[in-house]
Amino acid sequence: MHGPGQEKAELLIVGASARAAAQSAIAAGFQVTAIDLFGDADLRSLCEVRVAQSWPADVPELAAELSPRLWMYTGALENHPDIIATLSERHHLLGCSGSSLAAVRDPIALYEAATREGILMPETRRASPGACGELIAGPENWLRKPVRSAGGSGICRWPHGEAESCAAREEGSVFQREIVGTSFGAVFLFQQSGYELWGVTQQLVGLPELGAAEFQYCGSLGPVELAAEIYDQVRGIGDFLAQRYSFRGLIDVDFIVSDGRVWLLEVNPRYTASAEVLERASGISAVAQHAAVCEDAPSRISPVLGEACYAKGILFADQRVEISSHLSEHLLVLAKRDRTLADIPTPGTAIDPGQPILTFFVECDEIDGSIELLRQRAAELRALVNDGGEAFR
Repeated sequence: MHGPGQEKAELLIVGASARAAAQSAIAAGFQVTAIDLFGDADLRSLCEVRVAQSWPADVPELAAELSPRLWMYTGALENHPDIIATLSERHHLLGCSGSSLAAVRDPIALYEAATREGILMPETRRASPGACGELIAGPENWLRKPVRSAGGSGICRWPHGEAESCAAREEGSVFQREIVGTSFGAVFLFQQSGYELWGVTQQLVGLPELGAAEFQYCGSLGPVELAAEIYDQVRGIGDFLAQRYSFRGLIDVDFIVSDGRVWLLEVNPRYTASAEVLERASGISAVAQHAAVCEDAPSRISPVLGEACYAKGILFADQRVEISSHLSEHLLVLAKRDRTLADIPTPGTAIDPGQPILTFFVECDEIDGSIELLRQRAAELRALVNDGGEAFR
């Protein structure tokens, strides 16, 4: 993106975890400043980092101190359009804002719009005493989902029990009919002339070996090739989004395939975790393409296909761990040496059960083998972390 002798464009990246997008942007030639929740060691080794101790309330104040003209968000900031609007007053946003962002992140509005256009989406209802009573009385399985969702956190099954104080307890949530199937994520690149379906990954959700909760996102693998009739339905979702919303840049669509039918679950208008897998498979910087189309330059992206399967996993703590300096340092060495580890906690970080520890990567010839390798590597890393990294002494 930048030739010899050219000054690098400055880019501010804001997200609960900014590391993957920062790596992608640096590969594209940007000079990056990041604001995130963790301030991991490998992110600090890449660029200037500001840590939001109170997420995301501290973000506007931190961003006001920074100079980059351009900015983009990742890591669930799309759930806070007011903060996006505030930052965009000072920095030029590369991505989605305004009415399109608010509409597509409202699960009820998305459900109503999608069903009107013939797109399958699980029935979605706002939480209310009446809705609670109906769901408890009915035979279907329902999920309670936070309106401001990210990575599956906070999702649980709605129990068939008493509806006492339902409205108070479910404030800020919706109920969605559960669809049983295989989870996927499709990464689109929207530009002025339309969109390109860049690639599809299979989403890993609730793997116990990785310590994830039942509905918690814990990794991706791909690129995945789907049957033609499935692709047609996914592109139908892309057509629907292109016709209704003013999107520009990277857009991720979460969906479930059940009995040959595609069910839209959620739209994330940003660089997401699965983009990193497609980047490894293609050698293309997703942020380079995102920035180009947001500035009305043509995209040079094409669908990602590959013989190998690239997989990433997120390891969650099964007990409280404290990251020693020698463990952090040696994990960082491994991360830099072979790029199979990322999101390395800084020394002194205390991680409670259920919280993410780090990200890791494997490569295999096929999907099933990749999942098994992820399980094996997770066990090795868990033993290492729970032991405090004594093997590195």
